[in-house]
Amino acid sequence: MSKRLGRKLIVVLGIVIIAACSGEEIANIPPEEIVSNSVVRMRAMSGFSFLIDRSGAFAFLDPQETISFSRAEGKYVAPDMVDSRVKLLFPGSWQKLS
Repeated sequence: MSKRLGRKLIVVLGIVIIAACSGEEIANIPPEEIVSNSVVRMRAMSGFSFLIDRSGAFAFLDPQETISFSRAEGKYVAPDMVDSRVKLLFPGSWQKLS
C-alpha cells in the first residue's frame, strides 16, 4: 500500500470515528407514536418476515411462569396470509415444541 493511500485511509477512518462518536441524542418518541408509525408503514407493505431469537432470562407466557418461548419466526403476506413457528419450553424435561 502506498503512503498516499495509507494517509487517505487514515483520514477516512478518522472521520468515520469522529462521526460515530458525535454523541448525538436519540429522539424521545412516545411508544404510542412508534406503534402508530409502524401500523401505517406495515399497511403500505406487501408483506414482511420476522425472527425473534431469545437468549438469557426466560420469557414466560403464562402467569404461573411455566411456559416460555425461545424463538419465533414468521411471515405475513398481504392481505391475509400468516405463517409462524414458535418454539415453546415446557417444565419437566424442558423440551422444545415447535
